[in-house]
Amino acid sequence: MSLHRILTNRRVRTGFYVFVIANLLISGSNGFSRTNSAAAAPFFSIEQGNSENNGGGGGSSPITICHATSNQLDPYQTIHVSENAISGHFLNPGTPKSGHEEDLYFEGTVGCPTIGPYCGDNVTSPGLGETCDDGNNTPGDGCSDECLLETGTLIVKKVVINDSGGTSSAGNFSFAVDGGSSIVFKADGQNDLTIITGLHTVTETADSGYTTTYDNCTDVNVPLNGTATCTITNDDKEGTLIVKKTLINDDGGTNTTENFSFQVNGGSLQSFESDGQNDLTINAGTYTISETSAAGYTTSYDNCTEVYVPNGGAATCTITNDDIPPPDPTTGTLIVIK
Repeated sequence: MSLHRILTNRRVRTGFYVFVIANLLISGSNGFSRTNSAAAAPFFSIEQGNSENNGGGGGSSPITICHATSNQLDPYQTIHVSENAISGHFLNPGTPKSGHEEDLYFEGTVGCPTIGPYCGDNVTSPGLGETCDDGNNTPGDGCSDECLLETGTLIVKKVVINDSGGTSSAGNFSFAVDGGSSIVFKADGQNDLTIITGLHTVTETADSGYTTTYDNCTDVNVPLNGTATCTITNDDKEGTLIVKKTLINDDGGTNTTENFSFQVNGGSLQSFESDGQNDLTINAGTYTISETSAAGYTTSYDNCTEVYVPNGGAATCTITNDDIPPPDPTTGTLIVIK
């Protein structure tokens, strides 16, 4: 096989057959090969050997032309060209002259190099400098056309209102972004997160003692190199102190629940409701309930001293009154005075 010279960046002389095609890898059976580079001209030319380039006549040794395609998953198209074809015995790729059917033909990707990892193959390759690969080369979707993460800053703020006895602070609450891992709020109530651009939703772990309101926390659009803020406000709930009356009239007593009254932490007297239960909306804290004595009845308490009422919760104190039986009419009292 005579040497075949690859001409780049210039046109060839009249009389020489020229095969011009972009983005080629060309190899001969003698081991000669070359690929173009980004800096090369936008075409390659192959000319038959001659006396000027250690030439000789035509032969039949094949030259393989690997034509780069636009399909990254099928990167090369193989063209086998004989020296006779280079001498001019073909018309266009795929349509050889009659009698020279073997001068030019296509053969898939057999013999051409296979492509290695590349941006857009849906496999992140840190060795290539990739920090992401979402299977495309479209920027603006969180992964750039160079397979680099596109990020912005998501600011998640916490506002805590303790006006009903609550004692929690920002650090007692946590949140998650897009259903991910739980993140505890910082002590100052603000977490600045570097995050992939696009839409994100922030949710908080529920706290039974606080209401939760969100401001700009659903489908928050985080722009490239920009910021977006979600604010979560928690307001402590009041609690409920339940004071129950149990009334036993089995010895002639006639009082009803409304004949009894109680006070909380020594405050104002409150009469029992007709059904014997008073539900008091009250700040979270510790309370002691006491009852005004009622003649003719004993009084007992159940869970009525230092009762803790939590935010959003309830605690119950029960006061039982049992009527005292009257004296036995068949008996009396003898008083002896000395």
